[in-house]
Amino acid sequence: MASAVPIVRWLLLAVAVGAVAIGGYLVGSSATDDDAPDSGSAARDPAPAAETAADCSRPSAKEAIAANRAELGIRNVGRGSSQDAEQPSYAIRKLICRDLTGDDADEMVVQLGCCTGSSPTPWQIFRDDEGEWSLELHRDDLVAVLSVQGDEIVEKSPAYSADDASCCPTTFRFGRVAWDGERFAYSSDDAQRDRKIRATTKGVARVGAFEPQSGAPPDAAEVFGPPSFVSPRDELCVNEWADLGLKINFANLGGRDPCGPDGRVGSIEIAGEEAVQAGWETDKGIRVGMPLAEAREIYPDAGRIPGLKGVIVLVERPSLIGESGTTPVLSIRARKDEVSQLGLSVGAAGE
Repeated sequence: MASAVPIVRWLLLAVAVGAVAIGGYLVGSSATDDDAPDSGSAARDPAPAAETAADCSRPSAKEAIAANRAELGIRNVGRGSSQDAEQPSYAIRKLICRDLTGDDADEMVVQLGCCTGSSPTPWQIFRDDEGEWSLELHRDDLVAVLSVQGDEIVEKSPAYSADDASCCPTTFRFGRVAWDGERFAYSSDDAQRDRKIRATTKGVARVGAFEPQSGAPPDAAEVFGPPSFVSPRDELCVNEWADLGLKINFANLGGRDPCGPDGRVGSIEIAGEEAVQAGWETDKGIRVGMPLAEAREIYPDAGRIPGLKGVIVLVERPSLIGESGTTPVLSIRARKDEVSQLGLSVGAAGE
């Protein structure tokens, strides 16, 4: 019986190590990981640059984030945990110093982490502007693992089916951010490239290559790749592609599975920096991030919905219920004089 104690200790250790491995695999950077060799960004001497080159370091990263706190929506960078949901404390999880633009000066890539394994891990790219760090790109709503391939930042994020537990995604999404000569641009390895939206007084005809009037969740996955999240809720099934800033609300009001071939589109939401970077735009030029004044020039007769603050209807169609009236097709939300969200009302599930 004396050997039982070591065996029990060994089993407890194995269980603990396994749990840590799963959590670390999902989050990807639960601990500090600066310029990791396996990401292609091993520590090295700084690239030749002007005497005024900005310092790529943790203190500089904290200063750069603090200077852009309002735009990033990050109030505190500390130890990465907080009991205050309104003011979470982020920690720097990954710092990459690498020339991504071919100008012999390093950019600074900073990824933050906070609170739980399922919390978003926002990340940013800062560019040296005469010795000061200038914010060039930020991605906010993903749980992502970053690596470097050449001069590209590769982003890996979980993807789920309706049957997956939150701990255990069956697959992943991949995308990359690269300098196109003028800005840092995002491209998805999984989604088709078409980002045009067609919405008329007859309804929403297309969202990229997806046809909302007849498309089901499997069709959407064929066009956009496996979703980042799937949330079944009785008659509803919310599918979200976080890296594209896209959310599609499917439904089936007849008792069948809304996450399967019988699901139909109720509504679609496109929002966030990820939507801007994905390049979504209607056939009339409406897009997330554009000035509200420009949207009003395109649709001078646009009106607000009583009781819904910040919502402006751009396109309507005759109501499918009753003999008169209209129902929205394309609406926008406004924040700080900019378009913050596109809303598409489809109603293919019979709502």
